[in-house]
Amino acid sequence: LVSLLLGRYKITGEAFISYILKNTDLTMAEQEDVIVEFTNADYKREVPFHIVELSKLVSDAVTEENDDGDDDDDSPKKHTIPLESNVTSEILEKVIEFCTYYKQTPMTPIATPFPEQDEIELKDLVQDWYAEFALKMDSKVLFQLLISANYMNIQPLLDLSCLAVAKFIHRKSEDEIREIFHIKKPVPAEAQEEVEAKN
Repeated sequence: LVSLLLGRYKITGEAFISYILKNTDLTMAEQEDVIVEFTNADYKREVPFHIVELSKLVSDAVTEENDDGDDDDDSPKKHTIPLESNVTSEILEKVIEFCTYYKQTPMTPIATPFPEQDEIELKDLVQDWYAEFALKMDSKVLFQLLISANYMNIQPLLDLSCLAVAKFIHRKSEDEIREIFHIKKPVPAEAQEEVEAKN
């Protein structure tokens, strides 16, 4: 494509580079001028779009939403995105913290399936900041973050959360896992038949 523009259409290299830089700058400026307002029953939180565009839920909503404002209006464009109740203000702050750091330093992609060796720790698979980010949370917050990352479609955060949970439950017994996730033990078939017979 570059050769075609420079050769067939006699566009000079300087003109081509100038065009690319100009349009890239405009695109970045437009992104920084867009505000995303997250809302649910408990809060409203405004965040610059370029910070949370890692979320496919957000990027798709902003892309698809019709702009009802005046194109000549210099005020920031705001897109309101309602969130489910399980994305609490605490979890949203974690999401924003992750996305903000990721914008500056993308996380090393996590290969799947996850390694099962006991000696391999999170910091061996991702940068120290991401390992600390996941490890400093208690299990309840971590589980909520995983669910929210899946709901908001933030793949790197979902990968990190899944890996952290996998390492957390690794080598735990069935009963321990049931207790962690509040999963009731199934009633044996014989006992179930006795209960049904009595009823």
